[in-house]
Amino acid sequence: MSSDIEESGKHAIGHMKEHTSKDGADQNKVIAIASMNMALLSAVGALLAGITANEILIGRTEQIIERQRMETARMKVEVLRTKVALLEAMGKPVDVVDQQRIGEYRSGIGEVKFETESDEAKVGQAILEHGLFAIGVTILSVAITLSGLSVDTSRRGLFTVGVVIGLIGAGFLGGGVYTMFW
Repeated sequence: MSSDIEESGKHAIGHMKEHTSKDGADQNKVIAIASMNMALLSAVGALLAGITANEILIGRTEQIIERQRMETARMKVEVLRTKVALLEAMGKPVDVVDQQRIGEYRSGIGEVKFETESDEAKVGQAILEHGLFAIGVTILSVAITLSGLSVDTSRRGLFTVGVVIGLIGAGFLGGGVYTMFW
């Protein structure tokens, strides 16, 4: 992966040098630096998007496990309640341990339900963060493309639009980082 990044960087530098004239050398250097900064932000955003995607996957897996535990506890409560009801219907004594187990399982269900709701909130937060990072990376890619086109077409306006769009993309990345840590 690092070789791909190095190759991409070499290609971008070569492309900028190829289209640099003496008159526009300073302008093209500014465009090259801005484009590389946007590419760096885009790479960081992609990394953070990957991290949040992993958090989503882990959170969903934990939710599934906790829901399974909750359903298992519910089934145990129903089995014990049925056993108690049958014993009472037959006029036989009900074991106190079974009554205690029913209470334990019910309290366990409440705990697992709370944990599941907590995990759902964490997953929702990770989905929000992931979305912000993904949008930011996409917008930065557009900005990088527009900045590169400004060199090819010698239109400074494309560079300005690219920088503005890049700032918007950086804002989305900043929003993702903000929601991640605060």
